[in-house]
This record gives sequence, C-alpha cells and structure tokens, in this order.
Amino acid sequence: MNAVRVFAARTSSCGVTTDAWRDITHVIGGHLKKIFGDSVCVEYIDTFGPEMSGHAAVASRIAQESLQLPVIYIDEELFTSGDKINGPALRKEIEQLQQKPRAGSTRVGVLPPELGKAVADHLLTIEPLALSRQG
Repeated sequence: MNAVRVFAARTSSCGVTTDAWRDITHVIGGHLKKIFGDSVCVEYIDTFGPEMSGHAAVASRIAQESLQLPVIYIDEELFTSGDKINGPALRKEIEQLQQKPRAGSTRVGVLPPELGKAVADHLLTIEPLALSRQG
C-alpha cells in the first residue's frame, strides 16, 4: 500500500480562515481511491493539530529545511513542498511505485501496456497451435 500524506495548515486571507488544503486533499484522495482502490491511503495532517505529534521527523524536517506548506510525502519520501497538490503527478508517481518490486517482495513487475499487448497477442497466436498439436 502507498501512503500519501499531506502536511498543511489552515489558510487565512482578509480575515477569513479556510481549510482549503484539507478540502483539496479529500477531493484528490477520492480520485486516487477510485483509481487505486485499497492500495493507496491519502491522509491530511494539520501541522498545528494534535495528529502532528505522530510525525516528529516530518516536523523536524519542515523546520530545519524551511519547507513550505503543503508538504507531501508518498510513503516515507518527500514528494513535494510549497507547491499545489497535483493529482495527476501523484497518480503518476503512485503508478510508478506500484510497478517497482519492493524489497522482500516476490511480485514480478507489471508489463508496460504496449509490451503486455504484444505478449497477449503472441500468446493468442501460439495457443491454438499448441492445442492442435496435442489433439
């Protein structure tokens, strides 16, 4: 499973405070869930909320490197900071991560679509020949 974590805070402009980053995270998270199902988890963490206490390493990195919000992690790796929450870029990165075999995994990588089609076409042409030789 890939975990996408968006670390951000409420924004304020002209005396109006909004939770725009949380709202955007939930919208994009819904889209990613439709694409990847249970193989992806999207979480919003308010950098000033109590849930931030469980992410001390991220808080430390934000402070030490003066990272701009929102800070987005995929799994345990920094994906981006100070930029918009880019759904297509997140989708592309998750697709690439899910194609890589993980350490200790026995899963074989997914074939690229063009190669997968070529292999399927090849199998379709070989299979009838193999069956005719058996009979």
